[in-house]
Amino acid sequence: MMRNRGFIIGLIASLGMLGVTGCSRVDAVQPSRAGEPGRNEAAVYMPDMPLNTWIRVEPEYIAPPEGGRHRPVGWNKLVYDPVGGRMLYMDRWSTDQHGHTIYANSVMAFDVAANTVTCLNLTNWKRRNLEDGGYRTVPLPANEEEPTPCDRHPYGNLAFVPDRNSLYLSTGANRSALRGNIRGQTVVR
Repeated sequence: MMRNRGFIIGLIASLGMLGVTGCSRVDAVQPSRAGEPGRNEAAVYMPDMPLNTWIRVEPEYIAPPEGGRHRPVGWNKLVYDPVGGRMLYMDRWSTDQHGHTIYANSVMAFDVAANTVTCLNLTNWKRRNLEDGGYRTVPLPANEEEPTPCDRHPYGNLAFVPDRNSLYLSTGANRSALRGNIRGQTVVR
């Protein structure tokens, strides 16, 4: 998959790249999929990696109990979780129950030292196609018992608060959610 040269740090984990502050020029980026040969042979973290250097990473993606697979969208921002020693971001995780969507619907944790990305939480929302075309983002029945913010492009609207071990989300974009909860909190475990 070809990407434009030079991109922002917020795209690192979903595009399969690891950088150390700054920006570099990259011609091609190919995301990895769990189960491919040669996966996760060694951790990629190098404490002596020079600044403004990018290396390709092929993390193992760890699915939630619902199964599914990672479908990167790149509308995200990474935030550091000093409690868990990992990077957190929102991205798209595809399951039969949630349907295909263009919006981020999961909280992901990238453990650089272990070279793994774990899907920590899925939202309780799904895509519902409309008869006359288009679709809406609607709550699943589970949203009654465990309310979650609706799927969205989170852009840069994430903050991690270590004292509360919580990831906070504010605004973002989802034109298809008519009554979606725009703000939310996820306790990170």
